[in-house]
Amino acid sequence: MENYYDDSRYNVGGKNKAVVQGRNTFAFWTIVVILLVLTIGNLLLTLSIIGVLHLGKGIYGMELIPEEDVVKFYGETDLDRVFSKNVGQFEGFLDDPVTIEGDNAPVYVRMHHRNTHSSNRLAVEKSGVQFRGVNTFELKDPINGETIFTTHRPHYSIPNGANNLISKVNSASRIVSPVDKHLVVSSLDNRLSIRGSEGIHADAADVYVKAEQNILLNSTQGATYLEGGSSGIYLDMDKIPIVNSEMGLRAGSVQYKICVCMPQGIVFRIEIPQDHNGSKISCVHFSSKHDPCNHN
Repeated sequence: MENYYDDSRYNVGGKNKAVVQGRNTFAFWTIVVILLVLTIGNLLLTLSIIGVLHLGKGIYGMELIPEEDVVKFYGETDLDRVFSKNVGQFEGFLDDPVTIEGDNAPVYVRMHHRNTHSSNRLAVEKSGVQFRGVNTFELKDPINGETIFTTHRPHYSIPNGANNLISKVNSASRIVSPVDKHLVVSSLDNRLSIRGSEGIHADAADVYVKAEQNILLNSTQGATYLEGGSSGIYLDMDKIPIVNSEMGLRAGSVQYKICVCMPQGIVFRIEIPQDHNGSKISCVHFSSKHDPCNHN
């Protein structure tokens, strides 16, 4: 009886041990399956991100070259801000130059100092391109690397010429335009001064001078010559004012005398009546109320 009890107790303990081992095995494989499912899900998510962003050595349109410390961009890249810790350098390929554009907004290149203070050094706006606080600036030929323009010794040597040149002060020995195009020299602040240390020579098929107020031709040493060749020199008479004579303006006057105020150099017209058999009309026969030489 006692031996039977011992054998029964021994058999019950073996069954309990087998049940515990079975539960541990089920929990282990459950954890393995869950980790496998998470791994597969993470792999699918990573592949989706790589497919959407086109990740490789960089992202779509950009390639990272850590050996050369270079970032390559392909096509059009839309960026908000680009930072460079060290010396920044933007370069393009020989047949694909770099073009920087702002989407209805200006483009600024800023320099950050050690005191975290930043200032605009290059501003690309609709009104133009401005350089501020730059010691030197150079334009080089992309083919042979020769300097086209530098602020160290400003000198333009552009082989193909320039369509527009805007500057406050420009010193040149000669300014020309192509044979089939006009050369236009204008001022944005209603004032233009052209000076020559050894004189100024303007040679063209037609020279057209227009100003809102006065045109001053002055020679400090020597004389001023206007030569029109075979075609002569013409003045736009519609722009030259008519001064009232002592008798006032008369209807039907078709002849005018051109007069010049000295030393102001103001040109005006005074009418000559059709019936001028009397006294001769001179430039001083104008109304004192309308003195053209006192024009301010």
